[in-house]
Amino acid sequence: MSSRNAALWMLSLLAPAWFVGAEGPTPTAAPAKRFMSLYERVAQWEKDEPGYMRRSAKDEKAVAAAAWLAGKWKCDVTVFATPTTAERKGGPPEEQELERGTSGDLFEVKRIDGKVTRSPYLFYDPRARLWVAPMGEVVAWGVLTSPGWEGSSLMLRGRVSIMGSWTDLRQTLAHVASGHYTILNEEQAPDGAWVRLDWYDCTTARN
Repeated sequence: MSSRNAALWMLSLLAPAWFVGAEGPTPTAAPAKRFMSLYERVAQWEKDEPGYMRRSAKDEKAVAAAAWLAGKWKCDVTVFATPTTAERKGGPPEEQELERGTSGDLFEVKRIDGKVTRSPYLFYDPRARLWVAPMGEVVAWGVLTSPGWEGSSLMLRGRVSIMGSWTDLRQTLAHVASGHYTILNEEQAPDGAWVRLDWYDCTTARN
């Protein structure tokens, strides 16, 4: 028997043992639920709720709740005491000018060296059914949201970056009277308690 034939004979004897010991093909795992992209989700919402995509961003009833904010304000700022720092005032009143857009959204207007900028300040999202207060400056950025007004107060919450420090912020805006509103900013501590940060007392600016 040639060496080649001998090798083939040995393989024929060992083959059954190999097949017995070898594992079969790995079963194909059941596919996970497929991710639906943004456009697919929106299309599904339109199917479930006809008119969803055409819903106007303008909701007169909702945005009317904040219409009184449009105008010029002067705000006295108080920074509350901490275990290591005393309570202090924020210096001269901060000036604020708010303007309503065509859809009822509120913009903050800033006039510096003859240049005018308009930044989103507070708006209502009719699809998410949320009030949204964006923060978009280098010093502070992020977004606060609220499901709605409770009487004359709007409590907004969100995780934002302030001076590079992440904080869970709660901001309560209260309409005190005609020409007068306040803002209370609080930070959530690790134990869940809310700690007062600062207070804005704003009144209509007199030209």
